[in-house]
Amino acid sequence: MTFNSSAIIAQNYADKIIGFYHVEDPFSEDESIVEIYKANNGEYEARTIKMRYPYDKDGNLRLDKKNPDPAKRTTACDNNTMVFYGFKYDKEGNKWIDGKVYNPNSGTTYKATINIKDENEIRLRGYVGIKALGMTMTWKRLANPEISPW
Repeated sequence: MTFNSSAIIAQNYADKIIGFYHVEDPFSEDESIVEIYKANNGEYEARTIKMRYPYDKDGNLRLDKKNPDPAKRTTACDNNTMVFYGFKYDKEGNKWIDGKVYNPNSGTTYKATINIKDENEIRLRGYVGIKALGMTMTWKRLANPEISPW
């Protein structure tokens, strides 16, 4: 049996994205802890683990009220809300491509790509249409998701 060492190295690098991240919404005071993991189909996904403000101003649990899927509108935003999915690693471009990122504040899903800035940060670029008209967010890796960044 022979191993393709470049394929193994690429796979190991692809998995570097896996972990827990602190995410700040640049348009609100929202902050959350998100877990990025590899799904059974080999694509990379992320889900919300914890929100800084899980309750609205009236003390009610924040729900995914603007989700395009009516069945998900009663789901708590801090409880495993899928925030991105479908990412595949592109070893030539050294990035994750063909993904979608979901913003529960607006109920909008965007096309997206991800690059690693360094071992502690990734940059997720969401866009509609062309990448040049998108927005980039920096997500900071957490060594321990049990220790709150706020």
